[in-house]
Amino acid sequence: MALLLKLFTFSWLCIYIINAMCFYKDNSTIHLSCDLDDSSTSVSWVISGPNGTITLFHCNTSTCQEVDAMGIEFSAATNLDHDHKHIVNSTLTGVLVNGSMALLRQFTKLHCETENTTVTVCNSFEQYVDPENVTCEPTLVVADILAMDCVINYVFPVASYSINIIADNVSESDNSIIENVCRIVNPSTQMFYLYILDCQLGMNITLLGSGNYQFSITASANVIEPNKLFVQSNIISMPIYDHITSAVCLKPEYDAGNSFLIVTCLAPLTVRDVVCRLNLQTNGTIFHDRFSDSRMSKLIPSENVLNTFAVKCSFDIFTTNLGIGSHQFQVDLSTRNNSDQWVFNTSDWTSPIRYYAQTQINYTVNDHSDGVTVKIGDTVTFYCSSDGFPPPARRLQLDNSPSENVTYFNGTELSFTITNCQQAGIYSCGSFGHLGVNNYIHRSVFVNIKCPQQLYPIKGWKGNRQYVGQVLGKTELDITVIGYPAPSTMFLYKLDHPDQAIVYDKAAVVYRGGDGPYGDIGVIFKDLSLIRTETNFTLKVNNGEGDATFLDFSIQGDNGASVVRASLLALAVSIARALA
Repeated sequence: MALLLKLFTFSWLCIYIINAMCFYKDNSTIHLSCDLDDSSTSVSWVISGPNGTITLFHCNTSTCQEVDAMGIEFSAATNLDHDHKHIVNSTLTGVLVNGSMALLRQFTKLHCETENTTVTVCNSFEQYVDPENVTCEPTLVVADILAMDCVINYVFPVASYSINIIADNVSESDNSIIENVCRIVNPSTQMFYLYILDCQLGMNITLLGSGNYQFSITASANVIEPNKLFVQSNIISMPIYDHITSAVCLKPEYDAGNSFLIVTCLAPLTVRDVVCRLNLQTNGTIFHDRFSDSRMSKLIPSENVLNTFAVKCSFDIFTTNLGIGSHQFQVDLSTRNNSDQWVFNTSDWTSPIRYYAQTQINYTVNDHSDGVTVKIGDTVTFYCSSDGFPPPARRLQLDNSPSENVTYFNGTELSFTITNCQQAGIYSCGSFGHLGVNNYIHRSVFVNIKCPQQLYPIKGWKGNRQYVGQVLGKTELDITVIGYPAPSTMFLYKLDHPDQAIVYDKAAVVYRGGDGPYGDIGVIFKDLSLIRTETNFTLKVNNGEGDATFLDFSIQGDNGASVVRASLLALAVSIARALA
């Protein structure tokens, strides 16, 4: 295999002192030099910081005397002019053992000073290490660019890193095949001035040409030591083909949220663009190039069954374009080769997928097909399934609810906790098909909740008014209620005599149970003199669940017809009951 090595450096060279910033690492030897322009006969090495100033060494024309080296193995020396009359240069050397950097970073400046001059050598102390590891992984292929994400763990800010390309087919290429952006993603919290770099690398595969490629990245934070080995990442292998070599279509998947069938077909990655055309076979009849529009993209190995870099054609086919029957799909892929000739490849037919209309629905609540009785705090679980493909959409609805109480199933089960009595009622599961045949089927179950009887707010009432009429010389008022169980006692009172129940020969009260928790309380006035003028009544209902319910209304006969206002007459009722 021929070797094509491309080295691109994306940051500046690392040296010991950069812009008066001094970079060291533990267990390394340092060497600092201070040039003097005056005619000094003595020089001092001084380190300073927020907590004060320390003189490390004092040197004259003959020797250097340690003053306070802070426990670090420092030594100093002086160089004289050729007449040995004054100092022209002073040097400071040392060995940084573990922990020295933590000590040095407490100071902000190191300088040498004479009687007349101060020369700053370091205005800060920083530490660097070599990268611990470098890892790369392909992220995606967009258009003609392969994108790789390489992470360099712990790198000195003045680092060097490069891209290596190995190919079995050496071809002329320039720097435009690589685009690189590196960014700091996580500054280290353990060591100052160390970072994690995230480099996004873009490879232009059309400029690379066909062949079996290997990509990697190398990095080093210590380029000032020529013999230091670079740290190399893992190798990413990628074959790139001159033309389409094979094609395969995956099992179609139905997207219920958008009501279309997704057909995905793959082929190994090619240098040039690929044209995709989908063929359809319905009930044995073949339709060529039925769907030529597709969404094109390119995939990395972990995302596709070919286990290599691949071209992907994805077709979104709406249900209305198919209909009832057995459907199979096949893709025709084509691309131009290096000789600019079209090369074609056709996949096998997919396994049949059958579209059929829904015919039945299975619906239960807490495993009961008719209904259940629960109490506040219980959980109810609705199960609703139906046949047919594409899968029908199913929704749960509380019938006759004064609000739009509709919830769509995500799957076949839906559960919630009973928190109030108004959740009682008849719940319907409606199944909506997509093929225009048996497009809607439904079933209903009831949920009884052990609660006192309450006035049921029928949807569509305006102003809570209800008309009543005469039946066989008697005037009857029907009040729709909801609650469970049925009332055990019911008493009718005139509001101005709350302690005297109206006897049966003047008025009768009956309960007629309906479906589930619903029912009607019928108030039959046999003595019409009770309602000849507007009269306020209260109906006391008790079903053994909690306190009794009081239903208050006013009524007045008018040519055989009466009107009820479902007003609470709140103030008058409260006073009358308090006096009773």
